[in-house]
Amino acid sequence: MRLSDRILIYIASLLLFFAGVALCSMASAQTLPMHANQDPGYWYNLYQEEQARANGLEASGRTSIDGLKASLKAANDTITKQSATIVRLVKERNNQADRATLAEKQLKPVSDELAKYEGKTIAGKAIRKVSNALKYVGGVTIIIIGVKAALL
Repeated sequence: MRLSDRILIYIASLLLFFAGVALCSMASAQTLPMHANQDPGYWYNLYQEEQARANGLEASGRTSIDGLKASLKAANDTITKQSATIVRLVKERNNQADRATLAEKQLKPVSDELAKYEGKTIAGKAIRKVSNALKYVGGVTIIIIGVKAALL
């Protein structure tokens, strides 16, 4: 071997040696990708983080659901009370309407009797007009007397 070949071999060997030393010194700082990590502590910590997150979500979900249940129960109670009130008022209205109808039926013979005697003749009509006029005159007279008494 010639001297120039030996120098090239020494240089190549030194380069390989320095490359190996550099790789070995950096090997402790290198990490595996997360999905290839074999450390059980890493996976347990990841599990605990996810478990804590799931427990927090479960607790907030239960709180929300319990609040919605309480609101729904309150709304149902309100609707039930309002329905009972509506039923009661409708029954009262129907009872009053039935009583009014019954009263009209009972009053019909009396009003028919009055209509029979009321104003069929010229004299009856005149008497009715006079009685209405006297009512108006009496009302106006009372008002005038009241105003005079108030002013004096």
